Amino acid sequence: MSQTKGYFSSNKKLVRKFSRMFWIETLFCLVVVTFSALSQFYQQKQADETYGRWTAAYYDISENDLSELKLNPLFETVGAQTIEGTLVQKKTQTIESSGSGEEVEIEQQFGSIGIADPSFFEMAGLKLKTGRLPQNENEIAMEAAVLDGMGISYETGQPIELTIRKENPDDRNDFEEITENFVLSGIIENYSSIWSSNGNLIRSFISQPIPSKRIQNEKNIIAFIEPKKGYEDGIDTMSTEDRMIETNVNRLLSRDPFSSGNIPVTLCVLLSFLFLTILQAESLFVWIWKRRQEVRMLRILGVHKKALIQDIFTMLFKAYRIPYLILILVLAMLIPLRYLPALIVYVLLLQVLVLIAAGVLIYQIPLLKTNPKKKKPKVKIVSKTITAKEISRRSLSRHKWIYGLQIFCLLLLQVSLLYFGTKIIGSARILNQRSIDYYLTGRSGSDRVEERSVNGSTYIGFSYPIPAEILDELYQWTDIEVVHTSRAIRNIKMSWENFQESFLYKSKDRQDGLVNIWGIYEDENSQLSFYPAIWMINDPETIEQLKKADIDGTVDWENWKKGKEAILYLPRFRTMDSEEGGNITLTLDGVLDSSIQPGDIVTLEKESWQDEIPVNGILRNFDPHSLFFPGKPYDLIVYGNEIDTAQINLNDIRNQVPVELGLSKLASQNGLEFMNMASFNEQMRQSLKTSIVLNLFSALILLSVLVVILQLSKLTAKAETSHYLDLLKRIGVPKRYREKIGTDVGRRLLAGTFILEMVITCFWMYNMLHSGWDPNDSFEVGIYAGAVLIFTLVIAAYTFITKDFKSPNSTLL
Repeated sequence: MSQTKGYFSSNKKLVRKFSRMFWIETLFCLVVVTFSALSQFYQQKQADETYGRWTAAYYDISENDLSELKLNPLFETVGAQTIEGTLVQKKTQTIESSGSGEEVEIEQQFGSIGIADPSFFEMAGLKLKTGRLPQNENEIAMEAAVLDGMGISYETGQPIELTIRKENPDDRNDFEEITENFVLSGIIENYSSIWSSNGNLIRSFISQPIPSKRIQNEKNIIAFIEPKKGYEDGIDTMSTEDRMIETNVNRLLSRDPFSSGNIPVTLCVLLSFLFLTILQAESLFVWIWKRRQEVRMLRILGVHKKALIQDIFTMLFKAYRIPYLILILVLAMLIPLRYLPALIVYVLLLQVLVLIAAGVLIYQIPLLKTNPKKKKPKVKIVSKTITAKEISRRSLSRHKWIYGLQIFCLLLLQVSLLYFGTKIIGSARILNQRSIDYYLTGRSGSDRVEERSVNGSTYIGFSYPIPAEILDELYQWTDIEVVHTSRAIRNIKMSWENFQESFLYKSKDRQDGLVNIWGIYEDENSQLSFYPAIWMINDPETIEQLKKADIDGTVDWENWKKGKEAILYLPRFRTMDSEEGGNITLTLDGVLDSSIQPGDIVTLEKESWQDEIPVNGILRNFDPHSLFFPGKPYDLIVYGNEIDTAQINLNDIRNQVPVELGLSKLASQNGLEFMNMASFNEQMRQSLKTSIVLNLFSALILLSVLVVILQLSKLTAKAETSHYLDLLKRIGVPKRYREKIGTDVGRRLLAGTFILEMVITCFWMYNMLHSGWDPNDSFEVGIYAGAVLIFTLVIAAYTFITKDFKSPNSTLL
């Protein structure tokens, strides 16, 4: 009996075979985990540069609190901002009324101004468009958005006069305004709108405090904290009445393996371990089933089932102890400590499940009868003709676990390719859309109207046209492209014959003020007036898109360009759940308003001026990816050469700084408003490119794993089928019937796989159509889903359909 003890575990050749398999699995897992660690490192670096290398920010703390934080041994870095006041600007704006202009003073605030210590700049990683951080007493570095809003160009070295407001924290009505002269030393890339904050981040940095003659209060300090590695939980992130705490949510999400940016790589790692475990289980099951006669013999010799299972487990332990030990050590170095225990438990749990399943399989191996004296029950023998289909069905039943594994892997392959491919298509779709880098807008103004809106306002804002010579100059620049120009006029009243029968007029009372966002005003006699946006466009690209749009009626484009016709935007709406109530989209299914039809006349009025223009086209649907998109229903679209907004793209990112210097200077000298989005767009593009690469590599890794599993399972199935066909040959079944049986098995499996994959494809497309995808984009996804279906069916055909049923030269283990 001692000779049978350790029958499997003492077989060195057997241990080496399994050990080689575990080494291959371990090496592949190391490749996947290394890929995950490198991608995580790269994304963390991007997050640190974008959102700052800090974990929590403490607001409104004292100098004593700051000193205590810096002495805390759990914190690696503590940076501080000291707010000196709020930057304000007062300027005049023209209000048009009865043909005359009235100058009024308006005030705008542009965030906090203050001082930051070197530790803050080290952990913040603020990027400068040009220039440097302030070093001398009268120098200042400002965010680009602040300069844009104040109408100051990006020229460093220029003197600027700023007004700083210092408020009494106990009484906000008690404040002091101080005027200081500075020299612009640097322009900082916009960061305050991206960081997690309560809105009090410093947007203009100086090097020396600003003295106050009247307001004396404690310093307003913001502390930014980065803990030492492994002590992230040591930071208090709960706000109190005396102290507000803000966590760096976006940066923390970049560390979260289940966040939207990291989920592709996380799924790749988890599924790779799962698939390799499936491969390991298949190999183990095949090995046990081939040695079932040895297991029976050992049982005859008196080896207990538990001892037999324990011996097999010992053999497996000898095989994978060194590979898995190395795997765990590498995981400890590459995976963050907080996630390492969960991943190790996941891997070990998969191994436990495999071993339990192997034990169950051993228990199911039939042994000798427990009572050999018991008589056999008499079975009536019936002669029956068995067809090839019946034999193939029995073959399927005999090897159902191998074929089930193959179908399962094929379905997983399809779902994985659909998931990662859809992610790639979505990112590529956004990446290929034209994003506007710069907006140049005319000077702002207001117009006083006779009516009053629900909120009590009698003013309508608008922008003055951009001078034609400036537009001509922009078209001459070679580093930029003026992609779209338009003007929105909002201070002209519009009506038509059946205006009081329109949905817009009737829905005023039951829409809870929602329609007033559309420009509804009411006079003293409760009569409604409508001030839509009248869009003036003239760029050829937008006109071509309008010609291809869904327009009811017939538009004479030559008359439209001459100003003799107009187009009204009145889209179709779909009915939603009526229980939500108070929503415009609940009113009608299809056309929102039938009170105005193609060919009707609309009346335009402004003070003593009045004009009538026919609406020969009603725009029902427009390309949502177009650079021009009407803002609200009932907007009017006309042709015109007066432009108040120019949308500009940068041709080459390497010329960003000189282009922005030129545009900001042009806007500052001519009283125009300049908005800079180039850096944000470039950051978005880099993020999308990273997402595409991660999804692509994740899909390739999972594809390689599944293809290997399918190939090995094919060899196993081929060997098992050949044994079955050899048995049929020995009992005299002709060769043509044996080949027919093998072909029938493959066709049944392929047909079943095709049905399941078609169901998955249809469900996937249904989900795409109901998850907000545009129909045109859904068509592209549908083409991709069809390509994935064909690809997986080709692999299924290669896996299941074969004419050679000879035993392979080498089988798995």
